[in-house]
Amino acid sequence: MYRTGTCFKYFILSNFQGCDASLLLTGSGTEQTAIPNQSVRGYGVITDAKSQLEASCPGVVSCADIVALAARDSVEILGGAPYDAETGRFDGTAPGSNVLAKLPGPNMTVEEATPFFTNLGLTQEDMVTLLGSHTVGVSQCLFFVDRLYNFKGTGKPDPSLDVSYLAKLQSLCPDVTGDTTNVALDENSEFAFDTSYFRNLQASKGVLRIDQEIANDASTSGRVNTLSASSNTFGADFGAAMIAMGRIGVLTTGNVRAICESS
Repeated sequence: MYRTGTCFKYFILSNFQGCDASLLLTGSGTEQTAIPNQSVRGYGVITDAKSQLEASCPGVVSCADIVALAARDSVEILGGAPYDAETGRFDGTAPGSNVLAKLPGPNMTVEEATPFFTNLGLTQEDMVTLLGSHTVGVSQCLFFVDRLYNFKGTGKPDPSLDVSYLAKLQSLCPDVTGDTTNVALDENSEFAFDTSYFRNLQASKGVLRIDQEIANDASTSGRVNTLSASSNTFGADFGAAMIAMGRIGVLTTGNVRAICESS
């Protein structure tokens, strides 16, 4: 289940860097070594699928398309609404450059995070919807430990966190400098693709700062409330946002890598 859930996390991360499966490339200096990408898992799912496809129809299905299809299937397997995934992509042959500058950070405000989406042709509503992918999966303590002990350099926790939830997170992340301990992004529902994530935000139980920010910011809180109230709306809108994101940086000519990990 965990491996399945990471497929669409990979899909979303990779599309900020161009939907060409370059994140699958291994080696020093590749996108996998960038700090935000180090928590991505599930590469083996893509590798296994590619091996079977190459055995049946070599050179036809790109690694980029496999990722898009695996993301779609992951959502449905975890209980989300099905959607159509577009295909026809080619694979990149080199890792993307300046990865950190292209990825929104976990400690951003809504104002800071929004341009990462709108500059790619997505909307702020798409941003909130896609953050709903945090309904499954985990984050390492190091990405949010400042909220627990030294928010904005105050020496105090983030006041927007529910007090009881703060205590739970502190027990899970006792190291004030942060470590690689994994914490579920959606308390008690991290293996189900549902609206629990948004309800937790309404209860001030967001793990990452950007999670809680979208519930507290006036420009996005209404969207959080809408998605929290309707699984049908969330399912339909998430599928539409994934399709839109899947059109970013697509290579329509080029190569189909025989091995996704190498060019």
